[in-house]
Amino acid sequence: MIHSPELVMSRTSTSLCCYYNATPQLHIVRVADDGLLLTERIVFPAERWLFAAKPEAHLYIHRQNSAGDTWVERVPCDRYQVKSRHSD
Repeated sequence: MIHSPELVMSRTSTSLCCYYNATPQLHIVRVADDGLLLTERIVFPAERWLFAAKPEAHLYIHRQNSAGDTWVERVPCDRYQVKSRHSD
């Protein structure tokens, strides 16, 4: 079951995260927590995607190379957490 981003934002202890696709290819990106697919999206080249996730959730980045081979990279969502800037 895929949940809307609004539902993900309403969960406690979630963080705002940002994924940037710095490649010339489309990426299919999925956020999952404990095997539960929370959301997925196609991220275009040079696009940033803001999403909410628990720090222990994982981002699955599906990529395809020029030969047509597909691979999936699994990265903890806390690596994409947006850091706030505080002025002192």
